[in-house]
Amino acid sequence: PGQAYDITATPSGSVLVGVDDTVHEITRSGLREVGVVPSPTPVNGLAARGARSAFAASAGVNEGAGAAVWQVNPGGARMIADIQAYEREHDPDVRQGSQWKDPECEVLPLPDGTIGSPGPQSNPYKLTRVSGDEVLLADAAGNTVLSVRQNGTVETVAVLDPPVDETGAWREFYTLADGTPCYVQPVPTAVAVGPDGAVYVGELTGEPAVPGWSRIWRIEPGARGVTCPSAECTVAFDGLTSVVDLEVAPDGDLIVVELEQAGWLAGPDEAVGGAVLTCTLGSGQCETVHAGLPTPNAVTVDKRGDVWLLENILGAEPTVRRLTMP
Repeated sequence: PGQAYDITATPSGSVLVGVDDTVHEITRSGLREVGVVPSPTPVNGLAARGARSAFAASAGVNEGAGAAVWQVNPGGARMIADIQAYEREHDPDVRQGSQWKDPECEVLPLPDGTIGSPGPQSNPYKLTRVSGDEVLLADAAGNTVLSVRQNGTVETVAVLDPPVDETGAWREFYTLADGTPCYVQPVPTAVAVGPDGAVYVGELTGEPAVPGWSRIWRIEPGARGVTCPSAECTVAFDGLTSVVDLEVAPDGDLIVVELEQAGWLAGPDEAVGGAVLTCTLGSGQCETVHAGLPTPNAVTVDKRGDVWLLENILGAEPTVRRLTMP
């Protein structure tokens, strides 16, 4: 048992999983340790480099503490990018793009009972590998997609705007005492590179976590420093709920994981379970292929084309199983 948030298939066909601060290889006899990430926060994201090697993203807490990207090899790990430092220096969703976030909107109660600071905030989530030395990172609390290179270079690929209502206006969550609006945050959690070379980004969406508010964005190949939406970043799919992972299927479709179809804040009486969908690029259409799943959070496709699903992430013992796809 432990906290497990992501899995990744390696070039050799094996599957790696992050449990707490450790990356493991899944074997027939159980888990075999690959390396420990020396971070006070758990591994949120993984992107395989080799048979027993991966890039890993460690979670960020208040003010992004612990936010980083690591290279993990047998026996250990080394930090290649300090995402907390990048967020503190650049704070993209406040200073770049539409500049829609007021930092005071981050002063909210935290799970440990304390009150969060105005930030800047960062919470690296899922990763996808672009090349031998570059990964793309969905920063959930930073509302950004970042490019991270093995030499430590970090660059903003895109800043996401809040979800919109029927009139196209940003959805408001609440209002500060001085009248400043605090908008529903997009919360990017997943990133994948499609067969067309474009970058696809999935959203969880922040509180109040209403079903149907999540989107998947399409960022033009090679784009950097863009705002979503813009000419270089458009909505590929909408009407989704609590998206937590994306993967490209062997046929080129996107495999999409929804954590909970009633919204990630749904209580026990409202929850209906998570889902796996397939979304056809260029069509704007998605089809639910599995529903009623127990808190699924990650999917990966191995070299044979088999699909593996991580679920039960809020249970006593997360599980990884092979998923039958139509």
